[in-house]
Amino acid sequence: MTIPTITLNNGVPMPQLGFGVFQVPDYDQAKQAVADALKAGYRMIDTAAAYNNEEAVGAAIKESGIPREEIFVTSKLWVSDFTYERAQKQRLAWRRGLRFSRGHDWRKRHYWCGGRCR
Repeated sequence: MTIPTITLNNGVPMPQLGFGVFQVPDYDQAKQAVADALKAGYRMIDTAAAYNNEEAVGAAIKESGIPREEIFVTSKLWVSDFTYERAQKQRLAWRRGLRFSRGHDWRKRHYWCGGRCR
């Protein structure tokens, strides 16, 4: 499977189609799902701290044999981590969870609530 990419403003190519691991908190299931997606040709993996599976995602990527540079990883900050200090702390936690120093290629807010989050 060949997935077309778009080039971001910083020159980085991003696949137009990705594989998400929402609601796959079981380590073995998440790891296998990501491994299967990578074998099928996916090169973008979307996860989030709230999914509790970043460690499995990182393990599947490492064990895939595919160079990290060829895989685009996205994740999301939960609403309680929207401050600068908490975002930096979460960035370090992501690196530990995914077990590779580069971390994510794209980090975003899990959802935007316009300052009215409860």
